[in-house]
Amino acid sequence: MAYQLNRQDLVPLANQRYLSAIRSLGIVMRSSLQANNAANQSLTDETLQSVLLLDLYEKMAYQPHPESEFPGSWLSHVQGALSIVRSRPTAEFSNPTTQQLATRTVIALTLSCGAAGISIPEALIRLYNDLDSYVRSAKWTFIGLLISLINLRADMNNGKLESSDIVQRARDLYEELSHAEGKIPRSWWPQRRDTSEAVVFGRYYDVYPGHYATQVFNAYRIMRLDVCSIIQKFDPSSEVAETITEVAQAICASVPQFILPHARSQNTLPFSPLQILECSGPVHQVPFQSSETSASLLV
Repeated sequence: MAYQLNRQDLVPLANQRYLSAIRSLGIVMRSSLQANNAANQSLTDETLQSVLLLDLYEKMAYQPHPESEFPGSWLSHVQGALSIVRSRPTAEFSNPTTQQLATRTVIALTLSCGAAGISIPEALIRLYNDLDSYVRSAKWTFIGLLISLINLRADMNNGKLESSDIVQRARDLYEELSHAEGKIPRSWWPQRRDTSEAVVFGRYYDVYPGHYATQVFNAYRIMRLDVCSIIQKFDPSSEVAETITEVAQAICASVPQFILPHARSQNTLPFSPLQILECSGPVHQVPFQSSETSASLLV
């Protein structure tokens, strides 16, 4: 609310609650370490949830600020969550609660590494591979591809790659993205509608079966734009330029369904709270670098 409604007076209050939560979590974790692990399993789940919530708060609190202003401890919460998850036997991932918490840990640390511009830790990659036997979804596939992109960008920033290697890895990743997007269930794909509305780009828009389906497609599109920007930088071509135009137009076509009064019965002018939520969050934009935010909208 502080950033959405420009209520800066709420920031100190939120920070006070945040610091209080950290102190409480520290007390709980110290007590947890002194207890028997088997008898304290539910407490560990609650602790892990608390750590992930604190990480989420930091992402929300620092999102409006430049990357250079991120605190040095920005990765600490989610790295702690990773340690908790890795301390458990992989057989526990068959438990739905443990699986969900472990999955959220992978997503949270992946986003944090992308924001910090660093490579994905090997421990996180091992956790992703361990969970891959249990988790099957478009979101999970996307996270795996995002890990590859973050590592590519980190290697680029560290000067580890020649231009030819960068282009080859980017093209390979683009093919993987296209293949994964093509496997999204056909029932999720949009239907095109023509319109005479002058405010609609191209005089057409796409209607998806739901808000989440729109997010999934746009997340893949935003990552494709990210990869295309890498290819275009090191190997300019008209083919890539055309792809960028096509993908950008598809993203534009996903917006009118949420704002045109006649597109849905619940659409109104002025916008309803639901419409504001659908359009003001990272529905058609992406936090950190472009692809990292596209992942955040799937969480």
